[in-house]
Amino acid sequence: LLVSLFILSACTSPDTVGLEVDPEYAISGDLIDTATIHTVTVREDSVITNNLSRYPLGYMADPIFGTTEANIALSLNVPEENLTFDASTVLDSAVLVLKYADFYGDSLNTAYNVNVHQLQLGLGSATYFNTNVFEYTSDLIGAKTINRVRLKDSVQVQDIIKGKADGSKKVAPQIRIPLSAAFVNASIIGAGPTNLASSSAFNAFIKGLYVTVNKQQTTGPGGVMYFDLSSEGASGLQLYYKTTSGTTIDTALRTFSISPG
Repeated sequence: LLVSLFILSACTSPDTVGLEVDPEYAISGDLIDTATIHTVTVREDSVITNNLSRYPLGYMADPIFGTTEANIALSLNVPEENLTFDASTVLDSAVLVLKYADFYGDSLNTAYNVNVHQLQLGLGSATYFNTNVFEYTSDLIGAKTINRVRLKDSVQVQDIIKGKADGSKKVAPQIRIPLSAAFVNASIIGAGPTNLASSSAFNAFIKGLYVTVNKQQTTGPGGVMYFDLSSEGASGLQLYYKTTSGTTIDTALRTFSISPG
């Protein structure tokens, strides 16, 4: 019993282990859980817009990032040199075709009104930048309302077959903007052999087209559409017209390819 008493009395609290720290040399610190970060935006350098793989068109007004606007200036190439339209040519319709390549923005809740005007000066072979400003006439020669961007929906169009009954076919997703018959008759069908002799002569006469989004008529968050204008047969100005040979009336199609600026 005496031995057990000695053992129990020997167990003490471990709080006394180690040396006490002199308050003069104690290490202390403060926890700071807030910080101020300053950011600024820097304007990027201008970029060349000739020969892009995808050409943007659209309008966005973001409360944080500001306004984004993209327009397209383009010239047209004659489908063949020394092109002529005879006196029997009667225009059915003219459609500016822009094949979709991509889209950025809200495609479901944005509605666009795309307008087409005539350029006041031709594009030529100069190098163009995103900062270039193109002057165009106030006359509206084409318009299309787009309530939803459909990148994956094919389009049913008329299939023109020379000398036979026409049919229909599906083509890749695209915007088809009808152009004014008065403009096409005066500036293309009625241009005359001299102005249709070559693409350079034709562009010196017609100047070119300017495609823009009407900002006042755009609703919703907005977005930027991208188009394939460079691939052969992807986009262009399509002219549907009737020709008469004796008692035979046939529908013909001519496509003017696009050279974007």
